[in-house]
Amino acid sequence: MSTSGKPKVVESVGEGVTELQPGDHVLPVFTGECKECAHCKSKESNMCDLLRINTDRGTMINDGHWSFGATVNVAKPKKGSSIAIFGLGAVGLAAAEGARVSGCSRI
Repeated sequence: MSTSGKPKVVESVGEGVTELQPGDHVLPVFTGECKECAHCKSKESNMCDLLRINTDRGTMINDGHWSFGATVNVAKPKKGSSIAIFGLGAVGLAAAEGARVSGCSRI
């Protein structure tokens, strides 16, 4: 099943899958849901606690590093520089935050 953003038809399900069955129409998305945590039960958020990003602290759960480390540690923009970011999904927004923290004048 591809994840191109168009609805897909479920072809088969594995053992223990109870909410889907072959023939169901689904829309694959990056953000999964456990349906049990406070975020999943909220009508205001879909940022499941099972994700690798801790949305309250702004760090990765597994190592405590920032999501914008590629900008700060690899690109290393100089204060006052300009930076272009193509795409503002989760990674692009993290890159923008890294650029802001680095002191870029134009993002």
